[in-house]
Amino acid sequence: MALHNATLVAIAPDSRRSVAWISVADTGDVSTGLTDPNIVVAQPGGQRDGSRNPHFTFHPPIYHHLRTNGEPELLAGLMEIGMMLQGDAVVPWVRLVSRPYQQLAAFTGARVGASILDFTINDLAASAQVELDFIRSDDMVENDNRFLYARVTREMALRLRIQSCPPSRATLTLLWQG
Repeated sequence: MALHNATLVAIAPDSRRSVAWISVADTGDVSTGLTDPNIVVAQPGGQRDGSRNPHFTFHPPIYHHLRTNGEPELLAGLMEIGMMLQGDAVVPWVRLVSRPYQQLAAFTGARVGASILDFTINDLAASAQVELDFIRSDDMVENDNRFLYARVTREMALRLRIQSCPPSRATLTLLWQG
């Protein structure tokens, strides 16, 4: 399955929970974040309420940032993904971990213009881990049951994997390199 703009939804026998979202624009910009409004973004000097949608965005070819809607950037930097992919097959980018599924809001609908990417869960006490990595476009695999892919640029693609993990706090992690 190809990935473009999606809302990630955990499916249990008697519930559907909103976990995260991802957007890959035609320009190559990639944004992702958790749907959980209870995220607290830690920053020097205190904490910030995360109810304004904290999310990471990559603007090709090198610019990354973390921001919340309507607020200045919390983190920004440069990471030359294209150059890194010349030497490495995979460049880890972002890890999102949700609170336990049972604490997440019930799914009420996809983001505007987004498809629904659902995945089955067996334990409502577990959390979701969403892994987003950059790979070379030539390394995308059709009919891969472990990953989903999205072309970002002619040379670069995004690889997505979703899995359950032990119960956790909601976190957004940028795997900074360079």
